[in-house]
Amino acid sequence: MDSYQARIEDLNSDILLSQAENIFRTTIDSSSSNLSDPRGIGEELAYLKEFCSKLKFQYLEQETRDKFLRLLLIEDNHNVSDEELDRIVKENVELKQALKQLKSEMENVLESSESTAEDVVKLSQAYQSRRIEVDQALADVENLQNELDSLLKVPENENHVTLFNVKRLIDTEDIGLDQAIEIAENEVVLEKRALSDLTGAIERAQDEVSTKDTFIANLLESLARLQTLVEQEEQKPKQKIEPKQAYAQWLRDLNSMVEKFVPIEIKIEIEKEGGSGGATTSTTISIANTKLKIDRQMNILQCTNSKVTSRLIAEVNCAEEDRKFWRLSQLLSEIIFEQ
Repeated sequence: MDSYQARIEDLNSDILLSQAENIFRTTIDSSSSNLSDPRGIGEELAYLKEFCSKLKFQYLEQETRDKFLRLLLIEDNHNVSDEELDRIVKENVELKQALKQLKSEMENVLESSESTAEDVVKLSQAYQSRRIEVDQALADVENLQNELDSLLKVPENENHVTLFNVKRLIDTEDIGLDQAIEIAENEVVLEKRALSDLTGAIERAQDEVSTKDTFIANLLESLARLQTLVEQEEQKPKQKIEPKQAYAQWLRDLNSMVEKFVPIEIKIEIEKEGGSGGATTSTTISIANTKLKIDRQMNILQCTNSKVTSRLIAEVNCAEEDRKFWRLSQLLSEIIFEQ
C-alpha cells in the first residue's frame, strides 16, 4: 500500500488530468515534426505507453478522491446509503469496463505502431546499406567518366571523340554502317552548333567585360573629381554654423554630388514633425537595396547593409562635428561604389 501511495503521489506531481489531452497531442506533434531517425520511433512509443499507464492510475485516484470528498463535504447527507453505494459500485464497474476497452484499443494501436516502427527501422537500415553501395557505384562511374574525359581531351585523341561515340553506339545498338554514318554526321552537326554557341557566348562575355571596364573607368574619373572637390572643400576656412544649417547644407551638397557623379539612382526621403510644415526629424537615403537613416545631427539611426558594421556606425556617430560630414560622406561613397 505504501509503495502504491508513493507511486500515486509521484504521478500527481507529473500529470494533471486536465492537462492529459494537451500533453498527448503535444507529444504526437513533436514526434511527427522532429523525428529524423526512424530508430527513435520505439523510444517515442515507449514514452507514450508509460504516459498512458500513469494516466490510468491518475484517473482512478482522482475520480475516487473527488467522489469521496463530494459525499463528505458537499452533500447534506453525510451517510452513504446502500442505494448510493450500489449506484457508485455500478457506475464504477461501467467506468472500469469502458476504461478496459479503451486500454485494449490503446494496446492494439501501440502494438500496431510498434510493428510498423520495426518495419520502418528495417527499411531504413536496408536503405542506408543500399545507399552506401549506390553512392560507391556512382563514385566509380564518375571516376571512370572523368578518366575517359581526360583521355579524350588529350590533343592526339581529339579527332577520335566522334568516332568513339559512334563505336559506342555500334557496340551497344544493333545498327548498320549507314545508320552509324548518319549518327556520325548528326554528331558533327551538333558539335558545330555547340562550337557556334560557345563562340557567341565568348563574344557576349567580351562585350560585357568591355562595358564594365568603361563603367569602372567612368566611376574612377568621377571619384577623382569628387575627391578634388572634397579636398577643395577641406581647404576652405572653417566657419562655425548651427547644426540645422550644417545638416541642410550637407543634404544640398549630397544631392549635388549625386546628380553629378553617381550613375545609379539614389532617393532621399525627409521625415518631418507634424507633416510637411514641421521640423526635420530624420532622413532616409536609399541606394539600390541599402537604406541609411540619419537624424538631424547626422547620426546613423539605422542601416540595412550587412557590410556596414556597428564599428563603422560608431565611428560616424562618435566623430567630432567638423569631421562627421566627411566620415558620413566616405561611408556613403563606399556603399555607392559597392553596387
